[in-house]
Amino acid sequence: MMAHRPRVSVVMRTWNRAGILPRAARSVLGQTAPDLELIIVDDASTDGTAEAIRSLQRSDERVLTVRRTVNSRALARRHEPMNEGLKICRGEFIAHLDDDNVWDPFFLQELLDVLERDPSKLIAYSDSCNHLSEPRLRRVLRDDRRSLRFVGKTCFVAPHLPTFRRFERFDSTFSYVDYIDTNEMLVRAAALRGVGSCWLPHPRAAVINRYQGEEFGYRTHADIHFVERVMGRFGSTCLVSLPRVLCHYIEHTHGFHSDPEFDPIATARRQGLREEERRACAS
Repeated sequence: MMAHRPRVSVVMRTWNRAGILPRAARSVLGQTAPDLELIIVDDASTDGTAEAIRSLQRSDERVLTVRRTVNSRALARRHEPMNEGLKICRGEFIAHLDDDNVWDPFFLQELLDVLERDPSKLIAYSDSCNHLSEPRLRRVLRDDRRSLRFVGKTCFVAPHLPTFRRFERFDSTFSYVDYIDTNEMLVRAAALRGVGSCWLPHPRAAVINRYQGEEFGYRTHADIHFVERVMGRFGSTCLVSLPRVLCHYIEHTHGFHSDPEFDPIATARRQGLREEERRACAS
């Protein structure tokens, strides 16, 4: 374990993703903001995930792990495995990446810059590029009422609204209104402590899932519940959006998404998503 306190703690939940877990972990460990720890919470995997984590630890001392003995979905009461990781986070800032998604190498540094410029901001979040199959993309284009910023053959970018609004009601357009995903956020640890230092399932998760579709019925929407709790405690102005594509979200609607060699960043660029210009102050 690192002797000093890292600047950023990244929590990654995983379950039976031995093949692609290293892909996600490498995108964390390869960040241009290197002062971090990666806490991997193994939700009682039964494949080779434990060995994959040990291999990561052997190659990088910044990798820590928590091993659950019972899978969270097997419990009578739904549990958020992320909380095991949050208990041991030491960073001033906290982020989360799913075990199948990927960050741009500048993800942490650019969101850190946003939060450091304005201490009143507690959550900074980026845009993301969504990777899916061609049939699924056609359905999105048919149903999504947002102005999509980019559409490729198997990926798209839908920018966030300028100001996030909590969900006051649900209707047929719910699937396509603004949604801040777990993977897009960087959070001040102080904000997390201010709302109880844990993630909780959204009290209306079942209703949300009915509008998002049967394939997403397992979701607890703890990310949106967290954002709403922070807004309720600190006010809506504590959030700030960075309109840059710094996260790549993989829907797993095609077999190649589970290929360890699948590179979503390169895929998006081949399909026309241009790397956005770096801010002048970074040059």
